[in-house]
Amino acid sequence: MERVTGQYFLNTDLRADELREQARLLCEAGYEAIYLHSRAGLKTPYLSEGWFTALRTVIDELRRHSVKFAIWDEDNYPSGNAGDRIVNDFPELASRELLFTVIEARKGERVIDANLF
Repeated sequence: MERVTGQYFLNTDLRADELREQARLLCEAGYEAIYLHSRAGLKTPYLSEGWFTALRTVIDELRRHSVKFAIWDEDNYPSGNAGDRIVNDFPELASRELLFTVIEARKGERVIDANLF
């Protein structure tokens, strides 16, 4: 069984009439689930009352069309930075390095990287 899902990037000014229209078009295009996700260029402050009002507007329209939804859990990429709110308030939590490891794995075998522990 195939499912058609997509991301709805929320950026610029989040106007109710435009949100409703775009959500309706996604529903009519056959999407069965939509991920609501803030993106670069967002002018409505993330996690503000205006942000949540915009989410409710889109969610109401999706529900009218029986389309499922999920809310992407962050503001922008990379994961977990919440639009830089975390490191602005707690600079000691900023990333200092990224460890990249390549491990050869064979089907059916458990993979453990001793360097990670």
